[in-house]
Amino acid sequence: MQSYQNIPPRRDNGGPSLTEIFPLSSRKIHFWKSGILVPGIALAVLGLSLLGIGACIIFMLFWVVYVYSGTTKPLAIYLVPALMTALLTWLVLRSPIWNATYQLFELIRPGLNAQGAPLALVFLREFFDAGLTEELVKALPILVCLAIGLLLGRSQVGPGSSRLKRILDRLAVRTPLDGVLVGLASGAGFLVVANFFYWVPRYIAEIFQQMNVDVTTPPTAAWTGGVLSGFQLMIFSALQGLSGPMAWAAINGYFIGLAYLRRAAWPIMFLAIGWISTSALHGLWNTASNMKDYGPYVRYVVAVLGFIYFLACLLKARQLEPRLAGDARRGRSAGPRESDAPSLTEILPISSANISIRKSRILVPGIATALLCVFLFENIGITEGARRFTNALGAYIIFMLFWMVYAYSGTRKPLAIYAVPALMGALFIWLSPLLWVIYLVPQQLWRAQQGESMAMLLLRMFLGPGLCEELVKAVPILICLGIGLRLGRPQLGSGSLRSKLIRPGLNAQGSPLTLVSLRKWFDAGLTEEQTKRILDYFAVRTPLDGILIGLASGAGFTVMETFFLYVPGTTAQLIKQTNVETAGLLGGLALMIFRVMDGFGGHMAWTATNGYFIGLAYVRRGAWPLLFAVGWLSTGALHAFWDTAAFGAARIGGFVLYVLCVIFFVGFIYFLACLLKARQLEPELAGGTIKREDSTIVAPLSAPVAAPAAAAGAPAPPQHAAPAPGASPAPSPAPATATASFMLLVEGTKLPLARGRVIDLASVAAFGTRAAGIVAEVTSDPSDPDVLRLTNLGTLTWNATDVGSTRHAVPPGRSVRLAVGTRIDFGPLSGDIDANIAGTGD
Repeated sequence: MQSYQNIPPRRDNGGPSLTEIFPLSSRKIHFWKSGILVPGIALAVLGLSLLGIGACIIFMLFWVVYVYSGTTKPLAIYLVPALMTALLTWLVLRSPIWNATYQLFELIRPGLNAQGAPLALVFLREFFDAGLTEELVKALPILVCLAIGLLLGRSQVGPGSSRLKRILDRLAVRTPLDGVLVGLASGAGFLVVANFFYWVPRYIAEIFQQMNVDVTTPPTAAWTGGVLSGFQLMIFSALQGLSGPMAWAAINGYFIGLAYLRRAAWPIMFLAIGWISTSALHGLWNTASNMKDYGPYVRYVVAVLGFIYFLACLLKARQLEPRLAGDARRGRSAGPRESDAPSLTEILPISSANISIRKSRILVPGIATALLCVFLFENIGITEGARRFTNALGAYIIFMLFWMVYAYSGTRKPLAIYAVPALMGALFIWLSPLLWVIYLVPQQLWRAQQGESMAMLLLRMFLGPGLCEELVKAVPILICLGIGLRLGRPQLGSGSLRSKLIRPGLNAQGSPLTLVSLRKWFDAGLTEEQTKRILDYFAVRTPLDGILIGLASGAGFTVMETFFLYVPGTTAQLIKQTNVETAGLLGGLALMIFRVMDGFGGHMAWTATNGYFIGLAYVRRGAWPLLFAVGWLSTGALHAFWDTAAFGAARIGGFVLYVLCVIFFVGFIYFLACLLKARQLEPELAGGTIKREDSTIVAPLSAPVAAPAAAAGAPAPPQHAAPAPGASPAPSPAPATATASFMLLVEGTKLPLARGRVIDLASVAAFGTRAAGIVAEVTSDPSDPDVLRLTNLGTLTWNATDVGSTRHAVPPGRSVRLAVGTRIDFGPLSGDIDANIAGTGD
């Protein structure tokens, strides 16, 4: 949470800079290197049709894990294992190998495939047939990448190496994290081919055969019902990835990557644990799918169990990565006990005390995905459940779009608080007369006329839906801005202030009895710190605050407009036109997907962009009318262009889809530029750090605090000075209880970096006066105590270069995240961050 005393706004009453008004012109943001650029565009392109939604969901799930993993390998490299598995799966499904497994296990245990067999026999069949066979197919690309790692060894790969060698080095599996990501990509490739090109078409064909459907005839109830059920199965299969096929392959990859390091125990790692355990999970899911009485409950348990197992492996791989991957890149031993047996926490990651599943940022979306996929499974092929299927899927996609931006933003505010502006955008505003008052007045002034020109249609859309709806969606942001202005930055010290903030006049003399009781409840029921935290969470004081509140408000508005207006209306209209209920349900599903997938370039993005300027107005108060106008008018114009293309589709003709894509990309790029600029401004405007999973970020730990004036006659504070000639004082020792997971290598001198240690390089005899002014302290990241940072306490500005060759300036008072492979140029000296193997444990 932001501290009131530590918020140092710059030019609080001054005007905004040009780059703040036009973020795309800023040189301080790396637009084309943004980790959310590719997924944003991919989600838009893939979400344009029902056929693309499955691939869109699979990509979204992979991207979430990829960013969370913190790997420095490029995203595109994982296309290789995905394509390898896709090709292998295609060949296996079309070859006699697939059917031979059924016959083999039928010979081993006659009657194993019989209908009505006991659950134990069903599990054995699914374990040996689907489990072992499919998990082995998905493990083959991981084994190929493991072989690449063994072939290359740990040779130094640098800029002088050939392009092929650099590509192979990125594909190589040398650590559990490498195995997890390659396995996840392999599972994604398997899902695309096995489900979209085999099971789903086969399922639709079986429905057509049972109902004697002639595919050449116009759509009938049976035809649309079969197609609807097929698309539902495809969407369910894609969502199952994070708790099913993708997760199982990633778990197998964890143990294969571990086998690279613990080579003496590779049969245990790969065969006895990885392959067997994932095949057992696979068999359990398939067995639960055949259960009738308690099937849904068992499926929920198996789905959550699969995700938790996967998450534990991912967290353990992340925890092991710094000390395993760094040395492998430097040509040294890739980690302790390379030929010894693995530790207990490596075999059972969930038992490790060094990981926290409960605090993981992907726990909530992962559990939501696991539960949703089972819920959707229960509604496949059921006409009465089609609307539940559509609404649940749409709400999930909107939630995931918001979560992706929330995680990428690096905010330290809890996810749950954004449910409030979302509900305000969905219920309070939509159901209140406010929308109709500000919407109907322009519509009455600018009525639609027959044969009106496109320019007149654009003007009508701008004055009607554009300005009006964007103003409606901005109301929650303005309310939160009012909270920020009301709170200001004072030190809350008495209970009277919190009552005044919540209900002005609550403390007035002669207040009604109900207000007196309410005041006593607030004073007694909420402590000062609780009230401060609750109100502060919602306050908009920076552009990043405005973006996230606006994104949530836009999400709530989208839910109400899509699920309670457009989808029911389109469904009813199609049913009336075709007299086929399933045709209307299929059309409603398609419309829902199209509307929610444009969130990054539609309602959510427009409101978030407006929120950027509203948040900027809090800081640049002297120009608040200009900022309000820029945000409102620009987003209203984007909204108007979109609606003009949609309502004028008949006149645009076959190019309407391309026009909508252009408008989407303009809106998305505008939103992304505002998001990147807000992230760049956040440490400067709000203080503290931005927690990001995808890079080493330089940020101040807190706002500088003025030192108290020294009393007269008090001794001066000790200064960091060079030692006298001939003296060789050692650097300050690390605390006895601290564990040094990293060390700093400066010209051959190794300095362990333990939490709390202060290092003055001038006190090292080998450096002497050359290191004057180079002082650092190892501190914890306030947003994540497990993350260590090196804070610049000296007088010189450092330059830090991470493994991805990204360079950051570290001025005095700021810090850099400790990560293996980071190089720090202190000015006169340079040092490398490396893993301190002796100081680590399980």
